Amino acid sequence: MGRLLMAAYGTSTNTDASIRKSIQKAFENYSVSLTGTEQLVPVLHMNTNQALLIISIDHVKKSMLESIVEKTFGVVSPTNISHKDVSDYTNIIIECLRHLMGNSTSMFSVTTPFDQLGVDSLQAITLVDVLSRQLENELPVDIIYKYSTIEKLSHELQERAKLANSTSIASPGNYILDICTGMPKVYHSVNDRSLSALLQFITHKKSQLLNELTEYGALLFRHFDVITANHFAQVAQALAITHKSFLDYKDGISKRTHVMSNVFTSTEYPKHVEMALHNEMSYATEMPSQIFFFAEIPPAPGCGGETPIGDSREIYRSIDRKIRNAFANRKILYVHNMPNLGQGLGKSWQDTYRTESRKEVEEFLCSRHIEFSWQPDGSLRTIRSMEAVKRHPLTGDWLWCNHAHLFHPSDLQPELRRTLESRLTPVNMPKNCFFADNGEVIPDNYLTHVRHVLQAHQTKWSWERGDVLLLDNYRVAHGRAAFSGERRILVAMC
Repeated sequence: MGRLLMAAYGTSTNTDASIRKSIQKAFENYSVSLTGTEQLVPVLHMNTNQALLIISIDHVKKSMLESIVEKTFGVVSPTNISHKDVSDYTNIIIECLRHLMGNSTSMFSVTTPFDQLGVDSLQAITLVDVLSRQLENELPVDIIYKYSTIEKLSHELQERAKLANSTSIASPGNYILDICTGMPKVYHSVNDRSLSALLQFITHKKSQLLNELTEYGALLFRHFDVITANHFAQVAQALAITHKSFLDYKDGISKRTHVMSNVFTSTEYPKHVEMALHNEMSYATEMPSQIFFFAEIPPAPGCGGETPIGDSREIYRSIDRKIRNAFANRKILYVHNMPNLGQGLGKSWQDTYRTESRKEVEEFLCSRHIEFSWQPDGSLRTIRSMEAVKRHPLTGDWLWCNHAHLFHPSDLQPELRRTLESRLTPVNMPKNCFFADNGEVIPDNYLTHVRHVLQAHQTKWSWERGDVLLLDNYRVAHGRAAFSGERRILVAMC
């Protein structure tokens, strides 16, 4: 074992015997019986003469291994800086063009302007986005117009890389908070916790962070000086997907308070109510891709109020096949009845669409192809048929992504449900949902099963003041635990 480790890790001041002793100690401290089929990964930290033995029944991903090592030894693995020459960048641009044009055999002249190669303005934006992700470096949209040929752009990309490598950016520490679920990935301040340091890091590493958001589903930024709603808005703006607009929460079913710009409070449900996992506005025709949370006032320790998250891919796989197929094949018909302001149960249509103008509401609903009707009492009813399962827009993974369990009457307290159902027809309930193919009522036991699956896939941790959490709203669902005392979590979405 010692000779094997020395061959793998190279010579050092550590002796063969000391390495064997370290490994032996690691085994002695591991109290769980081994079957002989586990993967063993010995890690040696030569500077501190420490050893870590990782034992797993599954393959340990490189990213997870690095996170475990960093969390254990408190060090960051050195980044391998890739030095590319102009030809490397030329090849990258050509491959991105082939991907964009949908032709793997296309030949491109490096001196021909992009517009003459058939790249229109919309494709230029897509090309910049693809290049940014490929290079893990956010590029400005107009770079293709300033450097209008493959040759010119290759030279510019090389110069930018040289400048980036020569500029020192303070990198936060990072680790995976929950190793079992692989999320969220946490970035925490090491030396400089200032807001400007965080914004500089995000700007410099934005493409990398967006790639990690796709990989992990959730990123948590902790121990930085994010103090106010304005600070949060700046962080959210820096992390937002390029060309995506922040949503003003029109058409949202939950009560929220507008704080500033595109920042709102999180759902204002009673403290004692648990909110099940869900993907924000999954019932909407324009569902947010990202959702941001900010712990302006976290709950006191032991008082609950966590924001649990869950992997929508794993939830999809865990739903009973018969139930999943019923939802997938028949879709969901959402019915939402909104009273006139101050005249009925639930959120008014004026609050939902942030206007008192019926014309503006109608224009909004028509633009999103949502069926609606004004009722004699001045209330508004919307009806929409939506998919119950979705494919992730980037990875193509199947996701459980709907609001059936929150629209269905089984989500109500039993006494309230009995009262409402004794007075109202199903279509007149404040919220309800049906199978879209024939309007049939969705059985209670289907939703009971769904809630059990959602509960089983929760990952949660305590908020700390100043935390900023970013979720891929397709890949990761979120909820809210009941709480006592004070709690103020702010939200933005795009």
